[in-house]
Amino acid sequence: MKEVHFKSTKDGMTLHGVITIPKQKLRGAVLMLVGSGKVDRDETTPADMTFSGKPEKLFSQLSDSLVSAGFATFRYDKRGVLDSEGNVDSKIWETADRDHLISDATDAAHVLLKELHLSAKEIILLGHSEGTIIATEVAINLGGSVRALLLFGAQARSMKDMLHYQVVESRSKHASGNGKQEGPKEEYKKALEMIATSKDKFAPDGKPMGWYRQHFSAPANAERLAAVTGKKFIFQGELDPQTPIDEVDRFKKAGVTDLTVHRYSNLGHGFSPDKNGKPTLGPIDEKVIADLLKVVQQI
Repeated sequence: MKEVHFKSTKDGMTLHGVITIPKQKLRGAVLMLVGSGKVDRDETTPADMTFSGKPEKLFSQLSDSLVSAGFATFRYDKRGVLDSEGNVDSKIWETADRDHLISDATDAAHVLLKELHLSAKEIILLGHSEGTIIATEVAINLGGSVRALLLFGAQARSMKDMLHYQVVESRSKHASGNGKQEGPKEEYKKALEMIATSKDKFAPDGKPMGWYRQHFSAPANAERLAAVTGKKFIFQGELDPQTPIDEVDRFKKAGVTDLTVHRYSNLGHGFSPDKNGKPTLGPIDEKVIADLLKVVQQI
């Protein structure tokens, strides 16, 4: 395990991560890209949000599995994130918008390639949730061709459309049938107005306002991924309330090719079951890990 520090080519910010290299013969290298929010390199999730009732580290779990199969991994802390508790340096976190996150991930890819003396076409990109969008953009920045993309909780639609799904569409699916959908629609409208006009640096959920504005002006991930060559593997939970299972169909309709999909009927966004009727985030179910290990044997 090697601690790595690298500077952003966009603004000179220093980022911190770790490259883990297997003891056996190296079979490849995986850059790991976390989901949205104040997330550390391990995607640490607090005990009250997990199925196990203990803190879980989703990316550590994935990394350990990949390393055991002969793949080096590179995990790094998102800019501004100080620790696994989600504490941040506010001045740096303010810059953690879409453009900076994509630039940071592209820099990380170059660091990994240089460390292991690989070409861009040999890298594997693993993303979770927002990380599936970042993975697509990194692949494009690297020339549009990579060895493979491993997309967990993949997002196909645009971030603006995804917010509409989460605020309006998902609630209508569970409505009582009284036809009163004006509440969610009005909530969505107000959210768009707030994002467009607010002078605050951060949204109510703690994300930088620039993160929302840049993502909302960006195209759908499915459209972008269609331009990338290389094998693509999607791992999607059918209970996922954040990136629903029909995202898979959106990728296919957009013309994404060389696509293999693994679906999980009883798992959600963290690839763990619901608990007491609520979604959980980890630990990742062993059948997902088993499928991942089968996939990396193929690529």
